[in-house]
Amino acid sequence: MPTIVFDFLGTLVRFDAVITTIETIWQQKGLEDHEAAKALFEDWYRSSLMDYVAASHSGLYQPFLKVLRGTLARTLYRRLAIVPSEDHVEQVMWAFRHRLDAATEALEALLLALDEGWAVWIITLADQDDTWEFLKQQGIDGSLLWMMSCDEYKVATPHPKIYAQVMRLTVRHTQKIENFYMVSSHAWELEGAKNVSMRTVFLTHQELIYPSQVYNDKNPDLQGDSLMDCVKKVLSFERSLNHYYLL
Repeated sequence: MPTIVFDFLGTLVRFDAVITTIETIWQQKGLEDHEAAKALFEDWYRSSLMDYVAASHSGLYQPFLKVLRGTLARTLYRRLAIVPSEDHVEQVMWAFRHRLDAATEALEALLLALDEGWAVWIITLADQDDTWEFLKQQGIDGSLLWMMSCDEYKVATPHPKIYAQVMRLTVRHTQKIENFYMVSSHAWELEGAKNVSMRTVFLTHQELIYPSQVYNDKNPDLQGDSLMDCVKKVLSFERSLNHYYLL
């Protein structure tokens, strides 16, 4: 059967509890409301992601959790003119590691793909053990799917090595060459997957518009407004293809 690959952070999970932790700690230090806490989190997360990819690109790969920890003070000082205590940093990082929430329809989408007999992968920037623990807490049997950790290969997505390794390991395990689909809410992630000939599926709920001009006017193969919409479109598209096998 074909393979479907999901981005973990930002696609399969939400950060509500992390944002609430930020609001609780610093609401008396200049955070006006929940929306301000959300804006601070998004600033921190996106700038950390930039540092994470840049460190990997420079050859000095660092785990994303380490980058997040190291950049929180910068974001807080820039936005609130405060330097966080180590205890407060630890509280936020604990929430990031252990209190992520499943995104809407994430579990249903994973189970649908598994029920169809597809090979299912998750690519994670987070700690691999934390990601397995999250799946266990959500009632997902870890033996039914595979995980690709950027920390294991010491390179950040969207480096093609990560997606190529997913394909290589799948073919080695199944002894078949079939279609691969990458599902993500991030255009840059999808372009990395497209570079190794995966079909791409854009979850639109965050970025809304695919910046095709950035990528030589290339667009995703499919797109959906929700994870279930994405998976159903993948299944429908795959069924529409004419497959020819050499016996």
